[in-house]
Amino acid sequence: MSDLFQLLRPWEAYNIVGHVRPDGDCIGSEVALCEVIGALGKRCYIIRNDAIAPNFASFFHGMPIVSTDKMDSSLPLICVDCSDFSRVGQAVKSAYGEVFLNIDHHISNANFALNNIVNSSAASTTEILAELLIENNFTITKKIADALYLGIVTDTGSFAYDSTSLKTFQIAEMLVKLGTKPYKIYALAYENNTLQRYRLLERLLKNIEIFGDGRLCLSFVTELDFKETGATAFDTEGLVNYTRELEGVLIGCFLEVRNNSVKCSLRAVDRSLRVDLLASTFGGGGHPCAAGFLRVNISAKNFIGDLKVALCEHMKKFYEGYHASI
Repeated sequence: MSDLFQLLRPWEAYNIVGHVRPDGDCIGSEVALCEVIGALGKRCYIIRNDAIAPNFASFFHGMPIVSTDKMDSSLPLICVDCSDFSRVGQAVKSAYGEVFLNIDHHISNANFALNNIVNSSAASTTEILAELLIENNFTITKKIADALYLGIVTDTGSFAYDSTSLKTFQIAEMLVKLGTKPYKIYALAYENNTLQRYRLLERLLKNIEIFGDGRLCLSFVTELDFKETGATAFDTEGLVNYTRELEGVLIGCFLEVRNNSVKCSLRAVDRSLRVDLLASTFGGGGHPCAAGFLRVNISAKNFIGDLKVALCEHMKKFYEGYHASI
């Protein structure tokens, strides 16, 4: 992992890109790495391939942002927090034949770049970056510390997910000592809910279905729900957790049914339930406890029935392993 700075030595400028619909870990990774590269005396540009949630916009103040139609594809590309290359969006994927560097923590990452720093045991991509900076005695500024903390706190569910380790807490402690204010980052990430989000949540709660001997929960929202509530894609962040937090539920599933497509988010209470493997059967991926996929040009009604069958079969296959681990 300490080879990062050696890898960055040959080029004078880089492009950084994260996944579409960027979350806190993606944003934190982009910002932190861009600041690091700038501190090395090199130029760096963050490719904005998708809109960002308004509550995270402040992290990009003063950052060198370029749109996909103005990016310089002759520069080497660094992907952060992307489980596979398709996650960067079609415009970036079409412009690049190869990826220079891939930094990620998804267990489904297949090392798609020329150089890969992938650690699936890390709680977040920002944790990997923090460890790299610490190993190389790099001076972490307040801006970098804030970006790293954002990624860690959001990808660990405020240090509640089972991916959280002692090392995660130790890194967070160091970032706080460097000036990060946990309550400020938490407020940005979790206390900026819109009324439209609450209205959409009402629809999700209304559509909840429990099945599979009470161990599985599925809910969905539709294009009509978005239209009637005025909600946007930003308002869906974290809603899948409501399907997982019910008593007795081991795997929760949340679907966004829009424009003949279904975006599925999966959450499990324990990593032994391997929802990443379930997601991979539908062309997706992710983590053992958090995964997802997208299906397009399908009948949502028929697909939901097929998905419920797949969830039941998956639970039968992995329940004994989960039960033995508790």
